Amino acid sequence: SGHGIEARRINEIFMHGITVSYHGGDGIQLYNCYEDPRITSSLITYNKGTGLNLIGCHDIIVAANQFEENQDALHCTDGFNLCMTGNNLDDHLRDGVVINNTYGSVVSGNMIEECTGTAIILDKDCYGITVSANVIAHNGLGGVDLRDAHGCAVSANTFTIMGKDALVIGP
Repeated sequence: SGHGIEARRINEIFMHGITVSYHGGDGIQLYNCYEDPRITSSLITYNKGTGLNLIGCHDIIVAANQFEENQDALHCTDGFNLCMTGNNLDDHLRDGVVINNTYGSVVSGNMIEECTGTAIILDKDCYGITVSANVIAHNGLGGVDLRDAHGCAVSANTFTIMGKDALVIGP
């Protein structure tokens, strides 16, 4: 099948306590759900695409979810004010968290382990993002990669058993 749940242009969408597993596309795709999307206490596993794909959203809450063995756990593209806290990300086939062209966000207090790729990637002009107090363990291509990011804080994370660099700061 395609995406498990696809929402387009729905403001103030609230998803709590759901299971989205074994879909051919993304587990959950929110497309221009601009105002205040919240995804909490859910199980998002074994999807062929991204577990949670946020496109053009803002004031986003992603808290207390379990992501396992999706292609990537979470993408946030063309958004702002992502607050991603207290999630468990495990065994992804590519990367954990990929944030593109987004600003004013926090990724903290998450457990990100055993991704084949990189735990957290900030790319395509990200700025004003804090990556703090995460446990980042046993990821194949590394921990935090600031490919195209400025004005960001990376602090108080725990890095262990990295396949490559724990922290990469691009040009």
